[in-house]
Amino acid sequence: MKAFMIVVSMLVTWPVMAQGPCQFEDTALNVGESIWVLDPALVAAYRKEQSAKGRNADEIERGIRHHDWLGYRLKCVSTYVPGKSEGGPSEIIQTGGVALVLNEYSDDYYESVQKSLLSGERQ
Repeated sequence: MKAFMIVVSMLVTWPVMAQGPCQFEDTALNVGESIWVLDPALVAAYRKEQSAKGRNADEIERGIRHHDWLGYRLKCVSTYVPGKSEGGPSEIIQTGGVALVLNEYSDDYYESVQKSLLSGERQ
């Protein structure tokens, strides 16, 4: 029974494993894994602002490591495409590959950054 369950779990996960990992720069991510990505423009603005306030380099770098509004969380997810219109269970869709997407919080923040850039406001 244990061997049967292992085979079944391998068959269920095979489409995900066969898709390969997501790639961000030099980092490979499996489905379900995520990566924190600093936005160079936000970091540069933060450095400039903090320097103007008299912060030293160590304080600025510590702030960069701790502020979650200087970047985005990307997650590797499976994508799906239309499958057969008729057939067995779950044949209506098929796995199509993998993609990096912003998590819910980063998605909301990214949208607010984009809106502020378009309106000329400072975030």
